[in-house]
Amino acid sequence: MYVALANGEWHGGHLYPQVAEDLAHAVAIVADAAQDTVAERLWQAWPLCVEHNLGMHAREVEGRLSWWCAGERSRVGAAHTRAAVGALDRGASSPTS
Repeated sequence: MYVALANGEWHGGHLYPQVAEDLAHAVAIVADAAQDTVAERLWQAWPLCVEHNLGMHAREVEGRLSWWCAGERSRVGAAHTRAAVGALDRGASSPTS
């Protein structure tokens, strides 16, 4: 699985066939790969929590893979789930904003 860039470069890694047996695990791997690509190519965290301006992490919450913010660790506010992976609003979480 690779992310292709407009200039012809790419970044990514392997997604093994056995991952298809567990869809949640496959989605988590894709989410991690997207985060790695943004960090490697743009040198910034993504997605960002608009409330705390912190990078979020994919975590299973109530049986659903979600973007989770550790806001309470920074003493800026409480930890919380922002959105399901794949359901972030683009304006608030864009890697270029």
